[in-house]
Amino acid sequence: MPEGIRRDPFVASIKRIIISEKSTIGILSSFLNEKVHLEYSDFGTDEVIDLLRDWQFRGLRIGTYYSIGFRLPGNIEDFLNEFKEIPGAQRGELAETRFTAFPECIILPVWDSSELNVYCEATTVEDQKFCDRPYTVKIKVQPRGYAYNLYL
Repeated sequence: MPEGIRRDPFVASIKRIIISEKSTIGILSSFLNEKVHLEYSDFGTDEVIDLLRDWQFRGLRIGTYYSIGFRLPGNIEDFLNEFKEIPGAQRGELAETRFTAFPECIILPVWDSSELNVYCEATTVEDQKFCDRPYTVKIKVQPRGYAYNLYL
């Protein structure tokens, strides 16, 4: 994606960005929009760690969320395992996904008052407007303690 597009004031003012070309997960750090969706993505542990470091350095607003479409459950497990490998990651549960096929949430601290909640859900009717994949992984910035820690 051309660098100029990411820094364009019009692009920065849009509430939701949808990236339809295949890209790495690191592209998420290029956008400060409230919602960013990747139609599909390549990822690896190092890239996920770099992304998290960038977010910790820059800070993220509570309510910001990123999403990625997935076709196969096996790919979702691989993706979530990358987040589980990050030092400080905890397993958790969200009320909204407790009774779904993917109830687990990965909790990652970002700042003293916020955390990332990484989880998967069947693509909702609202998300179907921009995601044609059956599953959506969401990475949401929430207040610390939003997800229930399973080790408490």
